[in-house]
Amino acid sequence: MCIDNYNILSNTVLLVEEGLGVAVCLNGALAIHHSPQLRFVPLVPERSIRGVLIWKKNHVFNPAISLFVQMVQRYGESERY
Repeated sequence: MCIDNYNILSNTVLLVEEGLGVAVCLNGALAIHHSPQLRFVPLVPERSIRGVLIWKKNHVFNPAISLFVQMVQRYGESERY
């Protein structure tokens, strides 16, 4: 058995379609790749992980990163218990 990681899911999909393995990915990760050969099975019970986003204080970001940080902060506020 070979266990590997991947950052280009489309390459992994090709291997899975050829019967050379299986892949574990996030729900929606293959939204643009539809294949009748692939089957998605949810993990039961559902698994969740916590993550953190860290950046240097007073750092000036480009507009895309600034927007991403704002989005994550808003999402984090809505997810607090």
